[in-house]
Amino acid sequence: MAGQNNESLSSQRLRRFLIYGRDDGRYFVNERRVNVVRDFSQHSRIIDRMISEGKGLEVVGLIKEVSMCGQAPKQGPLLYALAVCARCNDGPTKRAALRCLTEICRTPTHLFQFVKFTSTQREGSRGWGRAQRKAVSEWYNQAAFQNNPKKLLRLGTKYKKRHGYTHRDLIRLAHVKPKTNHIEFVIQYIVKGMYNSSNFDDSDGLIREAGQFIKGVEQAKECKGNAINHLISLIRRYNLTREHIPTNLLNSPDVWRALMYEMPMHALVRNLGRISKHELLHPHSPEEQHILENLTR
Repeated sequence: MAGQNNESLSSQRLRRFLIYGRDDGRYFVNERRVNVVRDFSQHSRIIDRMISEGKGLEVVGLIKEVSMCGQAPKQGPLLYALAVCARCNDGPTKRAALRCLTEICRTPTHLFQFVKFTSTQREGSRGWGRAQRKAVSEWYNQAAFQNNPKKLLRLGTKYKKRHGYTHRDLIRLAHVKPKTNHIEFVIQYIVKGMYNSSNFDDSDGLIREAGQFIKGVEQAKECKGNAINHLISLIRRYNLTREHIPTNLLNSPDVWRALMYEMPMHALVRNLGRISKHELLHPHSPEEQHILENLTR
């Protein structure tokens, strides 16, 4: 009975860390961490303890559950816990953690942060190891991207660099070998930063569509202040995001008006302050109605 209670308490403590980033159950909405790794390390000792007790697979299972169910307001604690498991000395736990990398790291930002956290584990250890290289390589080669290379392109051009890493860094460190010509097409553009249609078969509809998206991204980069209308047409045609837009053109209310109609709800909520700053949300305006419809859908 005591063993069952201890196991339950351990799981509860782990769940608290995964959701709140602390094991004491407190959550601070605007908490500023001077040293994220140090703070997470202090509040996540339960992970090492459970792994040492042979419960590493239970830890990975709970990480996956909290992530997939969207229970955590921020991904940092989940990714830190996954990194601890991925760099531990217990083989089954390490393999289980790396197997679910693509499910938990759903955006490049998550992947970059996970890699950053792994670099802080097992002091004195050098390099990634075959298992981590394979897991990161599989992230770039996942089936969702093989069947839709434009999706990988969109993510790669939107999240170019986070947490001190770029896609070029990860592709090099993981020795990524593209499994299909679709993935090869995207990686060549991400790594070399240029698009040469003569190197690929434009009769392939997926590559042709991805190539058109690249042209749209490159044209947006070149837009100047006198080409706002052209930029707006690119935003609408290629569903470009804020990260694709030259910084100096993000001062234009017309650009933000075009962007807001293409934003998913979470991005819309996150950018409400900027949209409001440009005085787009007049009472009963189409913009206000659009936001209300999204929030109440």
